[in-house]
Amino acid sequence: MEISTGINDDFDARIGFHSSNSNDFTMHEPSRFVEVSNTRNEFELLADWHPFQNEFRTTLGLIYYSADHQFTKSSTISNITTTTTNSPMDGFFSWWLNLVTLGLIKPQPYSETSTTSTWADFGTHTHAVKYRALAPYLGLGYGSPMNKKSGLELKFDMGLMYRGLPSVTSHFDCGTSNPVGSPTCTAYQNDLATQEAAMKNDFSPWMKKVALGLTYAF
Repeated sequence: MEISTGINDDFDARIGFHSSNSNDFTMHEPSRFVEVSNTRNEFELLADWHPFQNEFRTTLGLIYYSADHQFTKSSTISNITTTTTNSPMDGFFSWWLNLVTLGLIKPQPYSETSTTSTWADFGTHTHAVKYRALAPYLGLGYGSPMNKKSGLELKFDMGLMYRGLPSVTSHFDCGTSNPVGSPTCTAYQNDLATQEAAMKNDFSPWMKKVALGLTYAF
């Protein structure tokens, strides 16, 4: 949801709020699943410049970004491996990002590498990922200047939000066969601490944003 106002023939101002909450999991084997939970709220303060006084615009702004991402893996089988899932849109946005930055920024999708486990009762393994609150935004878009037209119109925006590297907090429940304090549990917890330190670098500090919607001007 957004509210916009025209300042003059060249500039608009926008404020917006966006919220999403998803809880999806993918079954890999009968006794194992990976669950991904995402909660995100964004409050945007944006300024649009129409350099040619037409529908094309460039946007600069600041976004208050409140998001929690949680990755949970559970299993009771003997061997665990971690798979990586990338968005099908990553290729397009990576190409666009490399183009507008002359190849200086190369975003990396989320990936995780973990040691294969060989003990039977594996328990639950959770990563919680959190980003900083304020993020600058730069983008391009299509939409008439607010003081030029009235009525219903299509709008499109795409851009980049710089949110920095996240903090990562991990937790591992060793299960009943290998309780806390046992050599097996201690070995995996030590490995998890190393993985937690490295995992934050697997996330790109840049977030790609795209929006398609309808606007109505009075």
